[in-house]
Amino acid sequence: MKKIVKVSIVCLVLVMLSNGALLSSEHKQGDSQQWWYEPYPEIFDAAKIDTKLSFISVEGNKFVDENGERVIFRGVNISDPDKIKKNGHWSKKHFEVIKEWGANIVRIPVHPVAWRQRGKEEYFKLLDDAVTWASELKLYLIIDWHSIGNLRTGLFQHPMYQTSMQETCSFFRSVAFRYANVPTIAFYEIFNEPTRYDG
Repeated sequence: MKKIVKVSIVCLVLVMLSNGALLSSEHKQGDSQQWWYEPYPEIFDAAKIDTKLSFISVEGNKFVDENGERVIFRGVNISDPDKIKKNGHWSKKHFEVIKEWGANIVRIPVHPVAWRQRGKEEYFKLLDDAVTWASELKLYLIIDWHSIGNLRTGLFQHPMYQTSMQETCSFFRSVAFRYANVPTIAFYEIFNEPTRYDG
């Protein structure tokens, strides 16, 4: 049930962001393959991580843990894991330094171009690493779909941010299903920076 709720909320927000726009240019051209027909990825095995982290929920204007205790997040943003991996620095040490700085949450930006180029299965290996390392260090994560532009008009600030409603929904459907039972992922940042370009 938790998986269905997560996926439904993510996709509802995306539809609201698009303001009724069609899913993608491919869909407009009559492509019958829809994002919701894609096979689900494997579920991340939460039993293989040793974490004492609590699921986070909202109570009024506060984030709270499973015991109702208030949680205050202090964190940092890292580079796209794809970039860090290509530069030869993707390791647990990255997260250990963040922990030493006193952070308790890490924002992980996923650029659409990196997601496409590396491929879903290979990119999930990077996210699985992040979930495992963060869990061991008692750090929460934010998974951010890192695009800047307008899903409705299809205008983006740079080619690396180009995406579609179809791809965006597909990404979060896959991520929400895979990590539904993992308390380490506290938030999904649905779209990094929606803009109208002028004003």
